Amino acid sequence: MARGISNRKIDVAMQLVAALNTRSPDRVCELITPDCRFIDSTGGAIEGAPAIEAATKKFFELDPTFRLEIRSSTVRGDEALLSGRSRSSEPSLNHDTLWRMKVRDAKIAEFQSFGTQPVRLSQILSSAN
Repeated sequence: MARGISNRKIDVAMQLVAALNTRSPDRVCELITPDCRFIDSTGGAIEGAPAIEAATKKFFELDPTFRLEIRSSTVRGDEALLSGRSRSSEPSLNHDTLWRMKVRDAKIAEFQSFGTQPVRLSQILSSAN
């Protein structure tokens, strides 16, 4: 894969991280496909941009301290792979994490978290609406 294409996938992934860290649900929605899937560390999913937007807003309300810190990144096929740490005042969310972001047409089509402490975020955020 050409280095420029790899860099663009990482750029899109890092833009999503920045949108989450700056608490910008509108920017999150600009960066995802209409059929995007968010998959939490237990395998639960939130599907579609409207549902992800609602879940993102709810998450920002529930945890105003949450941040993603990225230590390294690479590309494999159509996926940007990131490693780092989730930071939060909520102990169950404060841990080392891996993220997989499938990039399609310069947007995130799938976002999956692999935390060391599985949390059913999809269930919490879906039921909170």
